[in-house]
Amino acid sequence: MKRIVAIGLSLFGVGFAYAAGTATGQVTYLVDGHVSGVELLYVRLNTESNASCATVDRFVIRASAPQFKTIAAMFLGAYLPGSSVSIDGVGTCTTSVGSEDISVVCFASGC
Repeated sequence: MKRIVAIGLSLFGVGFAYAAGTATGQVTYLVDGHVSGVELLYVRLNTESNASCATVDRFVIRASAPQFKTIAAMFLGAYLPGSSVSIDGVGTCTTSVGSEDISVVCFASGC
């Protein structure tokens, strides 16, 4: 079992995993940023429970991620009318220090 966990963590480039965070609510913070030449999208909802590595209480996704365009469109679609979205985090903060990596985003309450 330890070998399987170690292999799983090494596949994701994670040295330590935290309990995954979740959030449901209105988008209150949506920022396109660049860190070391990498484009990122940061998001914060009005209610959330991030992984303990997320010291600035926000989620992040890399623009090069396959699901980036879909997730960015969902956030914009929810932000303008003030609709609620749900985010499930991965439990890691490897994309940007202090921000939890996004796993899933949906419009339902709870993904």
